[in-house]
Amino acid sequence: MKKYDLLKSGDSIVRVLEIRQDKVLIIDCIKRTMPVWTETAVLEPYTKCSDGEFAAADIDELSSDQRKIMQERYTVIAPILPFIADDTMRSQVIQSVATEYGVSKQTVRRYLCLYLAYMDISALAPKEKSTDTELTLDEKNIRWALNKYFYTRNKNSLMTAYTVRLKEKYCNSTGELKENDPSFYQFRYFYRKTRKIQNYYISRDGLTHCQRNNRPLTGEGVQEFAPAVGTGMLDATVCDIYLVDDAGNLVGRPILTACIDAYSGLCCGYSLPWEGGVYSLRGLIHDAQEIAILVGSEILNIDMLNEAYQKRLTLLHDYIEPAIKRNMQSSTTKSHRKVSATIPAVRLETNEDISISDLVNTARSEDIDIVEVLKKHIAVVEVAI
Repeated sequence: MKKYDLLKSGDSIVRVLEIRQDKVLIIDCIKRTMPVWTETAVLEPYTKCSDGEFAAADIDELSSDQRKIMQERYTVIAPILPFIADDTMRSQVIQSVATEYGVSKQTVRRYLCLYLAYMDISALAPKEKSTDTELTLDEKNIRWALNKYFYTRNKNSLMTAYTVRLKEKYCNSTGELKENDPSFYQFRYFYRKTRKIQNYYISRDGLTHCQRNNRPLTGEGVQEFAPAVGTGMLDATVCDIYLVDDAGNLVGRPILTACIDAYSGLCCGYSLPWEGGVYSLRGLIHDAQEIAILVGSEILNIDMLNEAYQKRLTLLHDYIEPAIKRNMQSSTTKSHRKVSATIPAVRLETNEDISISDLVNTARSEDIDIVEVLKKHIAVVEVAI
């Protein structure tokens, strides 16, 4: 008898883990319980068993996911292996390992016994679950009843679908129930095991009602990357409305930009700018990222966004102000007059007041390019993009 030998007697298979004079440390490979010390004489009826009769799966046939889990499980039990023969130290290490990796002590013992029984790391790999299970005749009948009588606009109850199934599938010509008909609890169990809440809402209320009222609560795709409240989704659209100023001149169509919480579907906020939408917001975030890199910050906070916004406004004003001389209020006293939406007049070098709206109307009436009209009155600088 040698260390790590595999011994067999009838239906019992044990593996020798340690030998000390007249005592042997063994593990039951069938029951896979914790190793125990026993007398050497107890193993006399046992004969040596080849490893081929009791072997784990071939490691080359395992998938990448199985190998990953196998290595993770071996990492859990690796600190315990040097103390297999010492019961006290083994229990202490199992306790510390379970606390460190956040698993139960029973799980650690299960991994340990599985490895010691086979003495092969591939035994720790999980078995692949077979998904190609064929439904029984009763399960097919239950699925038929659910699709025909439960998942419909009639909104029948489970008991109604169950009763109709008995009438259609489990009654003879005289209307009597056949033997061994499935109970309602079996019917309800199959429904709960196979149901999808999204299919439930769509089949009973319609696709439009589901997308309008139930989709935020059933969207598994969105909640995969937003498992909790705090992840916002931004989107923008041009509003189907045209606004005019106090003089009746066409101003334009506003752009609605909204921020929606991905997990709950609640609206976190919105804005109604005249241009940009999500694209300007994306550019603003990009500028804030560059500012964060320049200052050496790893966190993109609201201060970075405010600084990027102010820099954009500064660049915009520096580009516009040299070409257009504005009538600014010289006094520091705030004016309390009503602000009009009329486009302010621009004082040109010819000392005549011409509004931009007049120039636009002139270009439309004469069917000429607005840029050419502006060049006659305002210093226009064309920038290549």
